Amino acid sequence: MAHRRWLWYGVTVYLGFIYGSLPFTRYLVELLYSSAGRTLAGVIVNTALGVVVVAVGVFIVRSEKTAWVKALAFVLLTAGGILSVTAGLPEERIHFVEYGVLGYLLFLAVSQWARPVVTSLLMVLMAGTIDEAIQWALPSRVGDLKDILLNTLGGAIGINVGWIHNKDT
Repeated sequence: MAHRRWLWYGVTVYLGFIYGSLPFTRYLVELLYSSAGRTLAGVIVNTALGVVVVAVGVFIVRSEKTAWVKALAFVLLTAGGILSVTAGLPEERIHFVEYGVLGYLLFLAVSQWARPVVTSLLMVLMAGTIDEAIQWALPSRVGDLKDILLNTLGGAIGINVGWIHNKDT
Protein backbone atom coordinates (compact mmCIF):
# COMPACT_ATOMS: atom_id res chain seq x y z
CA MET A 1 0.00 0.00 0.00
CA ALA A 2 2.82 2.42 0.86
CA HIS A 3 4.35 1.56 -2.51
CA ARG A 4 1.25 2.90 -4.30
CA ARG A 5 1.31 6.07 -2.21
CA TRP A 6 4.87 6.73 -3.34
CA LEU A 7 3.82 6.15 -6.94
CA TRP A 8 1.12 8.81 -6.54
CA TYR A 9 3.68 11.20 -5.04
CA GLY A 10 5.87 10.53 -8.07
CA VAL A 11 2.98 11.16 -10.47
CA THR A 12 2.14 14.41 -8.67
CA VAL A 13 5.73 15.67 -8.70
CA TYR A 14 6.16 14.66 -12.35
CA LEU A 15 2.96 16.46 -13.39
CA GLY A 16 4.07 19.47 -11.34
CA PHE A 17 7.32 19.48 -13.28
CA ILE A 18 5.49 19.26 -16.62
CA TYR A 19 3.04 22.05 -15.82
CA GLY A 20 5.55 24.17 -13.91
CA SER A 21 8.06 24.13 -16.76
CA LEU A 22 5.56 25.33 -19.37
CA PRO A 23 6.25 29.07 -18.96
CA PHE A 24 10.03 28.53 -19.28
CA THR A 25 10.27 25.87 -21.96
CA ARG A 26 10.12 28.27 -24.93
CA TYR A 27 13.05 30.26 -23.52
CA LEU A 28 15.11 27.12 -22.90
CA VAL A 29 14.40 25.85 -26.41
CA GLU A 30 15.42 29.20 -27.90
CA LEU A 31 18.62 29.05 -25.84
CA LEU A 32 19.32 25.58 -27.25
CA TYR A 33 18.63 26.82 -30.79
CA SER A 34 20.88 29.84 -30.39
CA SER A 35 23.77 27.83 -28.94
CA ALA A 36 23.54 24.60 -30.98
CA GLY A 37 21.54 25.75 -34.00
CA ARG A 38 18.15 24.45 -35.10
CA THR A 39 19.57 21.65 -37.21
CA LEU A 40 21.82 20.22 -34.51
CA ALA A 41 19.08 20.61 -31.89
CA GLY A 42 16.74 18.65 -34.16
CA VAL A 43 19.37 15.93 -34.64
CA ILE A 44 19.91 15.70 -30.88
CA VAL A 45 16.18 15.40 -30.16
CA ASN A 46 15.62 12.92 -33.02
CA THR A 47 18.55 10.79 -31.89
CA ALA A 48 17.29 10.74 -28.29
CA LEU A 49 13.80 9.83 -29.50
CA GLY A 50 15.23 7.08 -31.70
CA VAL A 51 17.17 5.62 -28.77
CA VAL A 52 14.02 5.62 -26.61
CA VAL A 53 11.93 4.00 -29.37
CA VAL A 54 14.53 1.27 -29.95
CA ALA A 55 14.90 0.62 -26.21
CA VAL A 56 11.12 0.31 -25.81
CA GLY A 57 10.97 -1.95 -28.87
CA VAL A 58 13.64 -4.25 -27.42
CA PHE A 59 11.79 -4.32 -24.09
CA ILE A 60 8.58 -5.30 -25.88
CA VAL A 61 10.24 -8.08 -27.87
CA ARG A 62 11.87 -9.53 -24.75
CA SER A 63 8.67 -9.46 -22.71
CA GLU A 64 6.68 -12.58 -21.91
CA LYS A 65 3.28 -11.12 -22.77
CA THR A 66 1.08 -12.60 -25.48
CA ALA A 67 1.61 -11.80 -29.13
CA TRP A 68 -1.43 -9.50 -29.37
CA VAL A 69 -0.18 -7.34 -26.46
CA LYS A 70 3.19 -7.06 -28.16
CA ALA A 71 1.49 -6.25 -31.49
CA LEU A 72 -0.55 -3.49 -29.84
CA ALA A 73 2.62 -2.07 -28.33
CA PHE A 74 4.36 -2.04 -31.71
CA VAL A 75 1.38 -0.42 -33.43
CA LEU A 76 1.32 2.32 -30.81
CA LEU A 77 5.09 2.73 -30.94
CA THR A 78 5.09 2.95 -34.74
CA ALA A 79 2.19 5.41 -34.84
CA GLY A 80 3.81 7.53 -32.15
CA GLY A 81 7.16 7.46 -33.90
CA ILE A 82 5.62 8.54 -37.20
CA LEU A 83 3.56 11.27 -35.56
CA SER A 84 6.60 12.48 -33.61
CA VAL A 85 8.80 12.66 -36.69
CA THR A 86 6.14 14.62 -38.55
CA ALA A 87 5.74 17.06 -35.65
CA GLY A 88 6.97 20.44 -36.76
CA LEU A 89 9.18 21.36 -33.82
CA PRO A 90 11.75 19.18 -32.04
CA GLU A 91 10.32 20.11 -28.65
CA GLU A 92 6.98 18.59 -29.66
CA ARG A 93 8.79 15.26 -29.93
CA ILE A 94 9.89 15.59 -26.32
CA HIS A 95 6.21 15.55 -25.26
CA PHE A 96 5.93 12.07 -26.75
CA VAL A 97 8.54 10.70 -24.36
CA GLU A 98 7.44 12.92 -21.48
CA TYR A 99 3.90 11.59 -21.63
CA GLY A 100 5.15 8.03 -22.14
CA VAL A 101 6.81 8.26 -18.74
CA LEU A 102 3.61 9.74 -17.28
CA GLY A 103 1.53 6.91 -18.76
CA TYR A 104 3.90 4.33 -17.30
CA LEU A 105 3.78 5.93 -13.84
CA LEU A 106 -0.01 6.27 -13.92
CA PHE A 107 -0.48 2.68 -14.99
CA LEU A 108 1.68 1.45 -12.11
CA ALA A 109 -0.24 3.68 -9.70
CA VAL A 110 -3.66 2.34 -10.78
CA SER A 111 -2.66 -1.21 -11.72
CA GLN A 112 -4.66 -2.68 -8.83
CA TRP A 113 -7.82 -0.79 -9.81
CA ALA A 114 -10.52 -2.14 -12.09
CA ARG A 115 -9.69 -1.40 -15.73
CA PRO A 116 -6.23 0.09 -15.13
CA VAL A 117 -5.47 0.54 -18.84
CA VAL A 118 -8.62 2.58 -19.50
CA THR A 119 -8.30 4.53 -16.25
CA SER A 120 -4.67 5.49 -16.81
CA LEU A 121 -5.37 6.35 -20.47
CA LEU A 122 -8.18 8.70 -19.43
CA MET A 123 -5.86 10.28 -16.86
CA VAL A 124 -3.16 10.81 -19.50
CA LEU A 125 -5.72 12.35 -21.86
CA MET A 126 -6.87 14.69 -19.10
CA ALA A 127 -3.28 15.64 -18.18
CA GLY A 128 -2.40 16.32 -21.83
CA THR A 129 -5.53 18.40 -22.32
CA ILE A 130 -4.73 20.46 -19.23
CA ASP A 131 -1.17 20.88 -20.52
CA GLU A 132 -2.42 22.28 -23.82
CA ALA A 133 -5.02 24.48 -22.11
CA ILE A 134 -2.26 26.02 -20.00
CA GLN A 135 -0.25 26.60 -23.17
CA TRP A 136 -3.22 28.33 -24.83
CA ALA A 137 -3.31 30.71 -21.86
CA LEU A 138 0.43 31.50 -21.89
CA PRO A 139 1.62 34.32 -24.16
CA SER A 140 4.87 32.51 -25.05
CA ARG A 141 3.23 29.16 -25.89
CA VAL A 142 0.67 27.78 -28.31
CA GLY A 143 -1.70 24.96 -27.43
CA ASP A 144 -2.59 22.54 -30.23
CA LEU A 145 -5.11 19.73 -30.55
CA LYS A 146 -2.50 17.66 -32.40
CA ASP A 147 -0.29 17.89 -29.32
CA ILE A 148 -3.09 16.41 -27.20
CA LEU A 149 -3.09 13.46 -29.58
CA LEU A 150 0.71 13.18 -29.41
CA ASN A 151 0.65 13.43 -25.59
CA THR A 152 -2.05 10.77 -25.36
CA LEU A 153 -0.30 8.47 -27.81
CA GLY A 154 2.96 8.77 -25.88
CA GLY A 155 1.01 8.05 -22.70
CA ALA A 156 -0.64 5.03 -24.32
CA ILE A 157 2.77 3.61 -25.14
CA GLY A 158 3.92 4.17 -21.56
CA ILE A 159 0.75 2.48 -20.31
CA ASN A 160 1.36 -0.46 -22.62
CA VAL A 161 4.95 -0.76 -21.38
CA GLY A 162 3.63 -0.65 -17.81
CA TRP A 163 1.11 -3.36 -18.69
CA ILE A 164 3.86 -5.52 -20.17
CA HIS A 165 6.16 -4.84 -17.23
CA ASN A 166 3.51 -5.55 -14.57
CA LYS A 167 3.23 -9.27 -13.92
CA ASP A 168 -0.14 -8.92 -12.16
CA THR A 169 -2.14 -7.67 -15.17
